[in-house]
Amino acid sequence: METVGHAKTEFKDPSLLLSSLHLLVPPLQLMSAAMWQVVQQKDMMHYGKLEEFVSLVMETVPELLSDRQRTQLNVGLRERTTGGR
Repeated sequence: METVGHAKTEFKDPSLLLSSLHLLVPPLQLMSAAMWQVVQQKDMMHYGKLEEFVSLVMETVPELLSDRQRTQLNVGLRERTTGGR
């Protein structure tokens, strides 16, 4: 039995919690939070995924950044992904 706050709830299948997570947190917010963690932790291993996510968001909402800002962001991410090579 697991206690959440003051209510006692019995969870027989922990995977049920994960499967219902998408109902609580919209996927874009969840992905944004994960990518923000990559940035904060400077997790170079996942910068490729961060670059893909930024590109996807920019394709979806092109007016979010100017062309210059988008270019600077992409170049900066690529430099970090390749280690400045």
